[in-house]
Amino acid sequence: MATDSSAVLLAREQAPRLVLRFALFTALGLAVAAAVIVAVVRQAYAVQGEQRAISRARLTTELVLQGQLRASDVDGPVSASRRYRLDRLFSRQVLTGGTLSAVLYSRRGVATYSTGRKSGTRSAEVRALVREALRGKVIARIDRGGSGSGRVLSTYVPVVVGPQGTRGVVAFEQDYAPIAAATRHSSLVIAGVLEALLLGLFLILMPALARASARIRAQVDALDRLATHDELTGLANRAGFRRALEQLAADANARATVMLVDLESFHEINDTLGPERGDTLLVKVGARLRSLGGIVLVARLGEDEFGLLLPNADDQEIACVAQSIRQAFTEPINVGGQRIAVETSIGCAQLPRHGSEEAVLLRRAGVALSIAKETRVGVGIYDPDHDASDVSRLTLTAELREALREGQLTVHYQPQADLATRAIRGAEALVRWQHPRRGLLAASEFIPAAEQTGLIGEIGRFVLDSAARQWQEWKALGITLDIAVNLAAVDLLDPQLPDEIEALIAQHGLPPEYLVLEITERTLLRDEHRTKQVLQDLYRIGARLAIDDYGTGYSSLAYLRNLRAQQVKLDRTFISGIPGDPANEAIVRSTIKLAHTLGATVVAEGIETPEQWHHLANLGCDIAQGYLIGEPLPAGELVHRLIHKPWLRVDAA
Repeated sequence: MATDSSAVLLAREQAPRLVLRFALFTALGLAVAAAVIVAVVRQAYAVQGEQRAISRARLTTELVLQGQLRASDVDGPVSASRRYRLDRLFSRQVLTGGTLSAVLYSRRGVATYSTGRKSGTRSAEVRALVREALRGKVIARIDRGGSGSGRVLSTYVPVVVGPQGTRGVVAFEQDYAPIAAATRHSSLVIAGVLEALLLGLFLILMPALARASARIRAQVDALDRLATHDELTGLANRAGFRRALEQLAADANARATVMLVDLESFHEINDTLGPERGDTLLVKVGARLRSLGGIVLVARLGEDEFGLLLPNADDQEIACVAQSIRQAFTEPINVGGQRIAVETSIGCAQLPRHGSEEAVLLRRAGVALSIAKETRVGVGIYDPDHDASDVSRLTLTAELREALREGQLTVHYQPQADLATRAIRGAEALVRWQHPRRGLLAASEFIPAAEQTGLIGEIGRFVLDSAARQWQEWKALGITLDIAVNLAAVDLLDPQLPDEIEALIAQHGLPPEYLVLEITERTLLRDEHRTKQVLQDLYRIGARLAIDDYGTGYSSLAYLRNLRAQQVKLDRTFISGIPGDPANEAIVRSTIKLAHTLGATVVAEGIETPEQWHHLANLGCDIAQGYLIGEPLPAGELVHRLIHKPWLRVDAA
């Protein structure tokens, strides 16, 4: 069953859950925040501890040393007796509370006294610090202590002693470990409090975030389904089918088959039953396709086109599935109490045999489907030769556009003779292409490409304008003929066509009753409702309508009555068999009789022998067209013939 595995193919990639993602990012954010907070708080407390140590050094200098030091203490090295007194002073009142040592410096940067017995030491760095302190600043820096001890805070404090105000500097070395310990403890406490607050906030928000995540996921799933599924049938749509095919194509070892299934004549069914029942039919078609085995995904790709995905299928398995599809629709579908027969055409392309990209596979399956429809074989597998013909068709289309711009198209005229009088009474305008390399091309070599690319409408306007202009030139020479022009299906869907024809015949002085517009039965059946208004407007302007290739389509004489056609053109397939073919002769005889009853004339196409001419004349046919009367000729050559041989000598021919 296609429904079991289609969900797997169409499942969107599972993104990390929103709440889990939020938790991960929040945890990372909290960790970063904790590190930043600890660093900032530690720095703040370190600075604060250093400022307290510096303040203690300054106060010790101002309150203790400045009143008890002598000018000689900072002017030069102290004597032994003075050192003894200073040692007692510093040990009792200075080297406390973490102060490790103290040094007195003269204004020249020479150490005059040191608690560590290193007086007289001087260096460029120390002299610089002393000079800066002598300017009245307290200088502090963190140094590495001597003898491998830890860090110390070195503070240089200016001091003024003696009645003459002798200036010097006291340098204190204070143990940095208590400052660091206090800093570490305080920062950890504050960081812990803040982290607890953030964690509490996270835990409070988690339930709300979980609910929001669930709602968002449900909405995303709903939107994803809308984007990848057909609303009418519930099947995957083109986007979903392409996603599944793309996922398969991403696997280098994957093998699969793309099948495109097209419903024949769905437009006629839809127009006859109405859109609602047409939709019901599509739903039931989709259900039948889903019920078949061997298919992993069924999708509706267009109005009446379905796509199927088969895994690991060889040619024989493809043929079996295609046969089961066609057999599934041998039983008519009941729609609103009416049993509707559905016929299908199928095109196939295989991964990786026919391509490894989803766009290429879909296009090549479409090529196979087109060939299956054109050849009416029912099922087609992609063939590169067919694709080559499509490439040449694209090239031909580009050249055809250029031909329209460059004036390479021309119109030839095939004469039509009156079977009763043998006089030339009309001509059919037939387009030709004077190709710069291939020479003169008949319409059959480029009209199919023009119909598929939309150029047929522009070509039809060119033929109409050329025919009206030619009729005017013939009229000036005293020649009056009916002139027939073929209309394509796209022409009858254009509501502007009648107004354009009316403007043309007015411009060239062509009486509308001399203009015969030929329409095939298949053209009329393509969209009868939309063409109805166009046909009514053509009646209004007075042009005559002819049913072309009569007998090759549904062959209903009801068209003669409903469409008020004034002419019926019997297809050459019926003419080639007479005289001598009783069945063809019976069809021709009955068609002529019924057409005359409805007031229409009959034109026989493809007359090539005098025997066909005489036999059709005896049957009551009105007009003959074919190589016996004349092949399509340029306008000038046809004029020359009409002037010199306006009547046909059948026996001589």
